[in-house]
Amino acid sequence: MHGDLHYENVLHALPGQPPRWVAIDPLPVAGYPEWELAPVIRNRWDDAAATGDPERALRRRFDIVCERAALDRHLAQAVLQAVAVDNVLWLSRATDVGPLVRSFLHPYSIVARW
Repeated sequence: MHGDLHYENVLHALPGQPPRWVAIDPLPVAGYPEWELAPVIRNRWDDAAATGDPERALRRRFDIVCERAALDRHLAQAVLQAVAVDNVLWLSRATDVGPLVRSFLHPYSIVARW
């Protein structure tokens, strides 16, 4: 697995090569690819919130990633929910995190209820 797959670690093309999606800056780990979803779902919260229905936007994002990556939807949802609950508990008590990490509380709070 990539280990840190999110929007800022994906490029559309490399110079001098045909356009394609390329993942960069991996933190390689072994495991089920369904574990990769949390960063993709939590990042770009402002985009989800701007839709007026952030839960629907996050579900759509989840559906797209599951479909395109051929993930087991039930396993992906269970793993994502477990990660979200763990992070909500941690973030709601943490005092030493910055505003970026604290902003993850919003999407994780939604996903924790799935």
